[in-house]
This record gives sequence, structure tokens and C-alpha cells, in this order.
Amino acid sequence: MVASAGRLPAAPERFAARAQAVLGAIGTSRREIGETVTRAATLVREVRRIVAG
Repeated sequence: MVASAGRLPAAPERFAARAQAVLGAIGTSRREIGETVTRAATLVREVRRIVAG
């Protein structure tokens, strides 16, 4: 599903790779998890901006 979304014409740059990285390596330390949350939030903001037009 992530790969399919990444192939959409309006998908953010490198969407599939970035989403898979976020979902595939959340981390174990507070710092790592915080970085993952930040990367996920950035990706979500980009998607929302695109969807809003």
C-alpha cells in the first residue's frame, strides 16, 4: 500500500522510501523514537499540504 501511494503523481518526494523508513525503524531510545515521530510528522504535513491543494 505504501509503495502504491508513493507512485501517485502528487505524492511527496521519496514518499514510499520515507514512509517505509519511519514504519520500519521506530527506534528503542527516547531520542530515536522522537526522531521517528518528527520524520513522520513532516511526512504527514507534506501530504496534508498536497491534499489541501
